[in-house]
Amino acid sequence: MAEPDVAPRRVPRGERPAKGDLRERALLDAAEALLVGGGFADASVAGLAEAVGISRAAFYFYFASKQALLASVIDRAVEHFNAEIAAVLAPERQQRPADAVRATIEAAATLWWDHGAVQVAAFELGAAVDEVYQRTMQNFAVVRDPTVALLLRVGTVPEARDVREAERLVMTLILMSERNFYDLMRGAPTPADRDSLVDRLTRIWTRAFGVAT
Repeated sequence: MAEPDVAPRRVPRGERPAKGDLRERALLDAAEALLVGGGFADASVAGLAEAVGISRAAFYFYFASKQALLASVIDRAVEHFNAEIAAVLAPERQQRPADAVRATIEAAATLWWDHGAVQVAAFELGAAVDEVYQRTMQNFAVVRDPTVALLLRVGTVPEARDVREAERLVMTLILMSERNFYDLMRGAPTPADRDSLVDRLTRIWTRAFGVAT
């Protein structure tokens, strides 16, 4: 008998299993593997559940929908990146402004290189799936805020004297960089291609900030 269609429900956070739950991690691993293999779009909730040995109904105990699972895969991919950016741009860290800018771009390049399929999916599905878009923008905000603080501290351009203008400039640069990384990873890039893009983006960012290279 076919499994009845179970309407997804948003499980209150307090009722969800701990983040370290093995089955939750297995679902995240299965989803990322499908993204790498190009099969996530066609995968069903039932298929994802079966892949990790749980029922379709049990899937919804972990994630409210297939899109919520994807959003969590994105979160997991960028978790280390967000922490690294916060450390790199910490005000107490002694480094040249241009070096701080380059370090953030290199960290982004590593994220795209190591999790290209996840990042490409986030980029493409963000336009159609609001949950993915909102989660992506939240992750951008984690990068934006310390980067804006850096611009306000060391920048010499007019935007460095106004918080709102600084936020607009930084978000423009972030979105421009994401588009370039997306285009890079859609092809078959070499490490030299990646490093060349990091060099170009670093030049653009440092000029936009008005800091010496």
